[in-house]
Amino acid sequence: MNIANTRGIGFLFTNKDGQMYFKDIQQAYYEIIDRGILAISQGKETFQTEMRRIIKDVGGNGVVIYESGRTRRLDSAVRMNLLDGIRQVSNETAQRFAEEYNADGIEISVHSNPAIDHADVQGRQFSNEEYKKLSDGEVAKDYKGISRQLGHSKNGSYRHISEYNCYHKIFPIVLGVSKPEYTDKQLNDIRESNLSGFEFEGKHYTMYERNAITKKNRNRDKKTKRYTNISKSKWRWWISTRKSS
Repeated sequence: MNIANTRGIGFLFTNKDGQMYFKDIQQAYYEIIDRGILAISQGKETFQTEMRRIIKDVGGNGVVIYESGRTRRLDSAVRMNLLDGIRQVSNETAQRFAEEYNADGIEISVHSNPAIDHADVQGRQFSNEEYKKLSDGEVAKDYKGISRQLGHSKNGSYRHISEYNCYHKIFPIVLGVSKPEYTDKQLNDIRESNLSGFEFEGKHYTMYERNAITKKNRNRDKKTKRYTNISKSKWRWWISTRKSS
């Protein structure tokens, strides 16, 4: 049933010839994000400029629904998708560079307080063949011959490197020649520091979880502020209509 007699829901864009064209919501979002990633990667625009443009293009109060059923505020989804896309472009560039100069492996970057699903692989070196296994969700052997795998959720899904707010990137290396950026001890210290975490109200949290909770509370405050502003706007509109009547 289509009581409103609508043909589709989406956005109107203008091409370089000044002609209007229609995109449904999903395709429009893909196109806007891809355009932003390309502009930032080519150095034509800054990240902040593209964020503002995208939010303006598609509206600041929207949400994005993922195939898993999860939803994100539009501004949060735009930020994540832009950063993920930029990291993926960086990874693709690194891999092309590696092919050209016959680099036979990669090293995964390191950051403090990693998510538990990527904590075991950060800072490790893999041959190109083993890294492909890792990216496919399989068990892979690092350069030292130790079996490693990306963490899987209960339903069997997993995050690739550089996707879904993963801050890791890959760098091309020559196995046996390129010295790892971090020693085993340094990597273990980072891991233990994250896992040691803290206790709160009888429950243990990792440092990664602390950061996630802080971010969640900050987003909740933003959401409350946004709803407050909307309510104020509606109240001002109601007052104005009463005065004019």
